[in-house]
Amino acid sequence: MRPLPKGGRLGEREDSALVEHYNGTREQHYVSQAEQRLNATNPAANPKNQTLYCFAVGDRECIALMPETAKVVKIAKTLVASDLFSFDIQGNLRANLERQFQVYEAAISRHSLALLKKMEARDDEDLKVDLLGLFVCKFVGFLRNPHCITKVMNTVGAFADYALTDQWHAEAQQALLHGNRPHRDWLSARFGVSTEAYERWVRTLFMLSTPEEPGRPNLLEQTLKNVLETRFVSVYLNHYMGECSEET
Repeated sequence: MRPLPKGGRLGEREDSALVEHYNGTREQHYVSQAEQRLNATNPAANPKNQTLYCFAVGDRECIALMPETAKVVKIAKTLVASDLFSFDIQGNLRANLERQFQVYEAAISRHSLALLKKMEARDDEDLKVDLLGLFVCKFVGFLRNPHCITKVMNTVGAFADYALTDQWHAEAQQALLHGNRPHRDWLSARFGVSTEAYERWVRTLFMLSTPEEPGRPNLLEQTLKNVLETRFVSVYLNHYMGECSEET
């Protein structure tokens, strides 16, 4: 990892990872559809028709919801923003962080369901892998939530000033600095942050979620693994079987 360069421009290189970031995904969920479906009101329905209960937040600091505002919304169209993680838009293609996040979107379902199965079987001998994986997925959920930009930047914002050293990432990191982002101003206004804070947030997400080399853990996974394995950590799991059940 090295300090991020101040200058430079986009180029075209065959030995660049930039092409891997381009896709046609414009509507980008900041709480993954995979995680939302774990809480669907109709889990047996076709995924495109699955829904959630949506509540207005009365007090965000205390996480106080207003139950009288409950309404049913489609998962496919909620907790989403256009081009939220895009850092270079060229026609119908945009370079974004979808590829990095898809890893965790698949993992959160796998680890959650595995833990539930083990708890139902009273099998508590082999929970470490799924617990660690779930912690990483949940922390990614915090990092990518635009309502938490200020808190994220206060916690790990220094990563925005660095770049991955492998030349494979050079073009992508130049796109982070100089890519075409016509959505930047209105997204910043929507989530109540400055354009500079929004830009630094996207660069921080890139740094934390992108492996230095293929097949290696990224900075986020390395950090959380070190924190959880080098300290005594006590974890309590509660499995609620029904709305009014006392079973755990």
